[in-house]
Amino acid sequence: MRPDSSLSVEQREAAVDSFEAGYGSRATARKLGLPFRPVNLLYDRWVLHGRMALVAGDTKAVYSWEFKRSVVARFLAGESARQLAAEFNFSSVDIVYSWVRVWRLAGDEGLRPKRRGRKLKTLIASPDPERSATVPDAALIEENTRLKAEVSYLKKLRDLRDQGQG
Repeated sequence: MRPDSSLSVEQREAAVDSFEAGYGSRATARKLGLPFRPVNLLYDRWVLHGRMALVAGDTKAVYSWEFKRSVVARFLAGESARQLAAEFNFSSVDIVYSWVRVWRLAGDEGLRPKRRGRKLKTLIASPDPERSATVPDAALIEENTRLKAEVSYLKKLRDLRDQGQG
């Protein structure tokens, strides 16, 4: 289990004992006086993995986009997310649901891995030397002139205020 879980080790073990005795997640939460959401998440993992739900698993697993695509295709063909999660030993059925949601929004390309971290220097856009000094630069010059006038006005206003106090 994750160290940042809202349930203590004893609470998780008591909940799993309750699941094994035939209680559901809501009844277990009421019986133990625990919040429903974490107990329900533990119940979902217990249904998939049994007592192994109490053991911390690999949370940083990386899957190829072909594998994700095949899991999504099987889900869309009628297999349940719970069956797929049990077959492939996923930590939760939510993995399958999230891949299906991404696939529905962005297609196969949405399942491809995305680059993480800072962009390489060669990929960072650099100013184009052939760009002419027209509209964008004229707008910058105009804004610069306006800001200089504003600073000058504020300095004079400050000087007048200082003279009045002196």
